[in-house]
Amino acid sequence: MQSMLISLLSIVFVGTHCTTVGIIREAQIITNAPSVWLENQLTPLECLCYCFQHPSVFVVFNFYKSNSSCQLFSNFSSYPFQILTQTNVSVYSLEPLLPYAPCCSNLTWLMEKIRSNVSALNIPSITSVVLDNNNNRLAVVALAKLRLVSKTSFILLNVTINLPSGTQTISYYQDRFYTGIFPVTTPYAFNIYSTTNFSNIANMSFTQGGPQRIVWLFDNTLICVLLQTNPASISRANFYNWPSNTLNQSVVLGITNGYGLGKAPDDDNFVYITDGSWGGKVLQLKTTPPYTFTFFATSASSSESPTSVTVDSCNRLWVTFVNFGVRIYDIDSQSLLLSWNLTSIYPSLYDMVLTDQYQLYLADKNNGKLARHGTELQCTS
Repeated sequence: MQSMLISLLSIVFVGTHCTTVGIIREAQIITNAPSVWLENQLTPLECLCYCFQHPSVFVVFNFYKSNSSCQLFSNFSSYPFQILTQTNVSVYSLEPLLPYAPCCSNLTWLMEKIRSNVSALNIPSITSVVLDNNNNRLAVVALAKLRLVSKTSFILLNVTINLPSGTQTISYYQDRFYTGIFPVTTPYAFNIYSTTNFSNIANMSFTQGGPQRIVWLFDNTLICVLLQTNPASISRANFYNWPSNTLNQSVVLGITNGYGLGKAPDDDNFVYITDGSWGGKVLQLKTTPPYTFTFFATSASSSESPTSVTVDSCNRLWVTFVNFGVRIYDIDSQSLLLSWNLTSIYPSLYDMVLTDQYQLYLADKNNGKLARHGTELQCTS
């Protein structure tokens, strides 16, 4: 946010065809919004003319001086964005760059939208799914294989990567997949794969248990790794300085089967952990001293098991439960906001992904389904 404010202070305005155009010099828009590239030694004026010819489509673009090309963004207001300092690049905008408002506060309306559009892929024994935003795709783990799914067309891509036996979980960070084994075995390690050529480029070893999930905190200076032992008797949340990977703090959790790990998009002060045991709990763990945790929520019965957890931009905690479905909680009050029983179609939900635009992906192991609910939404409040 600091780099964005600094860039905005450098905006100047010029008149072009009686239209005010904002220019941010030495800056670049970063977003997942769809884009079109115009190349072949263009000038900024030629890119602006193209925008004028499509006024309802293109209102923002990056101009790259090094190769005289421009990247025009469509449906820009529907996506979060950043403005980063970048030499030899300028941002041109025909409209004010208003902050993106991703929070869909009306939960009843949101769930109607999510439930109204459903499709599914057959992926036998799928156990985990993660979003690879840089490549607009999903990565899934099933039967010790890593498969890729196009986020746009929602079809399986022609990529299959063999993983070590027992691989069940997956996390993503900066063009790398981190896969974990469950039930855990020695040696304790994440197997790390490139998202470019899918090779096993490294292993990340641990001594206190088998790693299940990992998240990055505080501008990527700290990581939290969820570990558990086998037999499942001790679960830990270990904090390591990044990228040195030196241990900062080890927290023994009051659960035996630490499985799911998540955090809020704009709050690194807490992480949320599921105990995948039958009748298990959901924990809220503070990520700074004294690293205390509280039991945030619990299963409704001993036949349920919480598996995956994520937080949306409205500060709502989403949790999947085997033998139930999805429950949504308010983070501040810890009150239950909504229960969505899905046992008739998804009896064994192991993982989920909720995108910035509230498209929900659910992975059901026993039925071998990756389900997509809803279409990407533009919310204003």
